[in-house]
Amino acid sequence: MKCPYPPRDTRTPPESFPRTSLCPKSMMPPVFEILTQNHFAPLRETACDAVIIGDSIVRHIRATAAKGKVHTRCFPGARVLDVSAQVPAILKKNIGAVVLHAVTNNIRRRS
Repeated sequence: MKCPYPPRDTRTPPESFPRTSLCPKSMMPPVFEILTQNHFAPLRETACDAVIIGDSIVRHIRATAAKGKVHTRCFPGARVLDVSAQVPAILKKNIGAVVLHAVTNNIRRRS
């Protein structure tokens, strides 16, 4: 539908333009509010029954349990003591089982 008002003179300075639209509100397109909230918790924040923690080798391990969820926590480059230091913090979250895997980064390289 065409606007019934004549076009504005574009040579007029912008300060003299009216602040309201030239078309009546009935001819304006509807304005919809877009919600940007996420109502879902990230999967990492959901409760789980078991945790696999280790160095970079456990990065792509996807385990399943008969009941509950299993999360994998990867600490790339971590040594045995680094990974085992994470266990007390994980046990505070009331986890049923913890699988600790960290062995390969403790081997010293010799030239």
